[in-house]
Amino acid sequence: DQLDAIADASNSSRFGVATGRTRFVDRANTSGFYFGTSGLPYQTVANGINAATSTGSDIVLIRPGNYHEPQTITKAVTLRATRGNAVIGLP
Repeated sequence: DQLDAIADASNSSRFGVATGRTRFVDRANTSGFYFGTSGLPYQTVANGINAATSTGSDIVLIRPGNYHEPQTITKAVTLRATRGNAVIGLP
Protein backbone atom coordinates (compact mmCIF):
# COMPACT_ATOMS: atom_id res chain seq x y z
CA ASP A 1 0.00 0.00 0.00
CA GLN A 2 2.89 2.38 0.65
CA LEU A 3 4.19 1.97 -2.90
CA ASP A 4 0.69 2.66 -4.23
CA ALA A 5 0.53 5.87 -2.18
CA ILE A 6 3.94 6.95 -3.49
CA ALA A 7 2.85 6.29 -7.09
CA ASP A 8 -0.31 8.36 -6.56
CA ALA A 9 1.67 11.24 -5.08
CA SER A 10 4.28 11.19 -7.82
CA ASN A 11 1.63 11.10 -10.55
CA SER A 12 0.59 14.62 -9.67
CA SER A 13 3.90 16.32 -8.95
CA ARG A 14 6.65 14.67 -10.98
CA PHE A 15 5.82 16.03 -14.44
CA GLY A 16 8.22 18.87 -13.82
CA VAL A 17 11.15 16.45 -13.59
CA ALA A 18 10.15 13.16 -15.22
CA THR A 19 7.68 11.65 -17.64
CA GLY A 20 5.32 8.75 -17.20
CA ARG A 21 2.45 7.90 -14.92
CA THR A 22 1.24 4.84 -13.10
CA ARG A 23 -2.34 3.79 -13.91
CA PHE A 24 -4.08 1.31 -11.60
CA VAL A 25 -6.63 -1.31 -12.72
CA ASP A 26 -8.80 -3.46 -10.45
CA ARG A 27 -11.86 -5.30 -11.74
CA ALA A 28 -13.19 -5.42 -8.16
CA ASN A 29 -13.69 -1.63 -8.08
CA THR A 30 -17.46 -1.27 -8.16
CA SER A 31 -17.60 2.21 -6.63
CA GLY A 32 -18.69 3.83 -9.89
CA PHE A 33 -15.67 6.15 -9.78
CA TYR A 34 -12.69 5.25 -11.96
CA PHE A 35 -9.76 7.66 -11.91
CA GLY A 36 -6.86 5.22 -12.32
CA THR A 37 -5.51 5.92 -8.83
CA SER A 38 -4.73 3.24 -6.27
CA GLY A 39 -7.89 4.08 -4.32
CA LEU A 40 -10.17 4.47 -7.36
CA PRO A 41 -8.61 2.28 -10.05
CA TYR A 42 -9.97 1.75 -13.53
CA GLN A 43 -12.16 -1.34 -13.73
CA THR A 44 -10.82 -2.55 -17.08
CA VAL A 45 -7.36 -2.99 -18.56
CA ALA A 46 -8.61 -1.24 -21.70
CA ASN A 47 -9.37 1.91 -19.69
CA GLY A 48 -5.88 1.84 -18.17
CA ILE A 49 -4.28 1.46 -21.60
CA ASN A 50 -6.47 4.16 -23.13
CA ALA A 51 -5.48 6.58 -20.36
CA ALA A 52 -1.77 5.85 -20.86
CA THR A 53 0.25 8.07 -23.15
CA SER A 54 1.79 6.61 -26.29
CA THR A 55 5.33 7.56 -25.24
CA GLY A 56 5.92 4.18 -23.62
CA SER A 57 6.69 5.72 -20.25
CA ASP A 58 3.38 4.85 -18.54
CA ILE A 59 2.84 1.75 -16.41
CA VAL A 60 -0.52 0.04 -16.02
CA LEU A 61 -0.58 -1.88 -12.72
CA ILE A 62 -3.16 -4.65 -12.88
CA ARG A 63 -4.48 -6.11 -9.65
CA PRO A 64 -5.22 -9.86 -9.45
CA GLY A 65 -8.06 -11.39 -11.41
CA ASN A 66 -9.25 -12.55 -14.81
CA TYR A 67 -9.89 -9.72 -17.22
CA HIS A 68 -11.96 -11.06 -20.12
CA GLU A 69 -10.87 -8.32 -22.51
CA PRO A 70 -9.37 -9.73 -25.70
CA GLN A 71 -7.78 -6.75 -27.39
CA THR A 72 -5.00 -5.47 -29.56
CA ILE A 73 -2.62 -2.99 -27.95
CA THR A 74 -1.35 -0.43 -30.45
CA LYS A 75 0.81 1.78 -28.25
CA ALA A 76 3.90 1.34 -26.14
CA VAL A 77 2.87 0.75 -22.54
CA THR A 78 4.13 -1.43 -19.69
CA LEU A 79 1.60 -3.85 -18.21
CA ARG A 80 2.50 -5.22 -14.81
CA ALA A 81 0.57 -7.51 -12.45
CA THR A 82 0.66 -6.40 -8.84
CA ARG A 83 -0.37 -8.26 -5.67
CA GLY A 84 -0.89 -11.55 -7.53
CA ASN A 85 -1.69 -13.05 -10.91
CA ALA A 86 -3.64 -11.19 -13.56
CA VAL A 87 -4.92 -12.91 -16.72
CA ILE A 88 -5.97 -10.85 -19.72
CA GLY A 89 -8.16 -12.53 -22.34
CA LEU A 90 -10.04 -15.75 -21.84
CA PRO A 91 -9.55 -17.36 -18.41
